[in-house]
Amino acid sequence: PQATAAYNRDVFLHRKQLKKFKAGDTVQFRVKLSRDGLPQAMKLRETDQVVALEPEAPEEPKPKEKETYIGEIKSFNIMN
Repeated sequence: PQATAAYNRDVFLHRKQLKKFKAGDTVQFRVKLSRDGLPQAMKLRETDQVVALEPEAPEEPKPKEKETYIGEIKSFNIMN
């Protein structure tokens, strides 16, 4: 929810970043903007943290790419 709120859209996860994770897993990740300016999850890691139910308002108008987010992998299409 934090990254979705910061970028006003879901964050894309490329299959190369998926590694051992699956839909339903909670992960820590960073966001990099694609060539099209869309948010893409990078550097996924395991986490024991819980996904916040209410997204926090971003402190700055534009999110920083080096910021770390916690989120749940909602779904994944192996073909993309």
